[in-house]
Amino acid sequence: MSQKTITVHFYRVEISETGTLSFESLIEQVLDKPREQRMMQIRAAPLWLYDASIDREFVEGDMIRLGMNEIPPKGDLTGNIENIYLNDNEGLVMQSAFLYHIPTKVLLLQNRQGGISPNNLAKYLMEINKIDNTIFVDPILSPEILRKLENMKDVRNIEVKVAKLDNLEIFAPDDLAVKDINEMRQYFQAPSLELKLSVGRAKHQSLEPQKSKNFLRNMLRLGGNNTPVKKLRISGHTDDNELLKINLLEDRMSAKIKHDFKDRTLGYDERKEILKQAWEKKSKEILKMSETSQ
Repeated sequence: MSQKTITVHFYRVEISETGTLSFESLIEQVLDKPREQRMMQIRAAPLWLYDASIDREFVEGDMIRLGMNEIPPKGDLTGNIENIYLNDNEGLVMQSAFLYHIPTKVLLLQNRQGGISPNNLAKYLMEINKIDNTIFVDPILSPEILRKLENMKDVRNIEVKVAKLDNLEIFAPDDLAVKDINEMRQYFQAPSLELKLSVGRAKHQSLEPQKSKNFLRNMLRLGGNNTPVKKLRISGHTDDNELLKINLLEDRMSAKIKHDFKDRTLGYDERKEILKQAWEKKSKEILKMSETSQ
């Protein structure tokens, strides 16, 4: 038995022009389909909802991402390596459990290499249910970071790093950050981008504060597991001339849960329990944030 730390990230789900649509109703529509009809090809990998349950407060679910390409070999402690042989219709299963709190529209997702990203989950639900509505899955900033952003009256620097620009079409085409980055990519024919906006040493000058904050919030929407944003920082001063430096990717809301691995594979029941523990750690904070936003 070994103990490992599992990181769980928190996201806010918004659906454009919702009407009667909700995250839980979209999951329910998928559950009504036979399992073999739930599969969608998203970013060159088959995804499907394997299992889910819905009650008045929570949606619990298990998403599958099937790795079909670049299958790694297996090895042993004597140094031997051999290929894993699979049929053409087989791949390696990566399971990603999620927990959704219906009243606050907050989604919890384990941060897992090779698992499903929040943006791919949103894209899956849009395509499998054939809806034109855009589903936004936005990382949640802690109240302390939100307070710092609100109190930042002048902006001195913005730093952004984006990789794999050729994959930006997976995101919402009307997202302002996507449009900005795509225009730069097309103009310079660049596969990646690192951008720094600064007023330099000039005193009593600032980048336009509200536009800067809006741009960063749009970029934050792209930042997360399996997404191309690798750096997202802002620095500036408050009215009291206090220097603020914020790393938005590192300062997103998350919970770290220590878990004793009984087997090599983390089962669905274990992953559900980890997500519930993460919710308990942050629930008071989330509920308070939801109350103040209403």
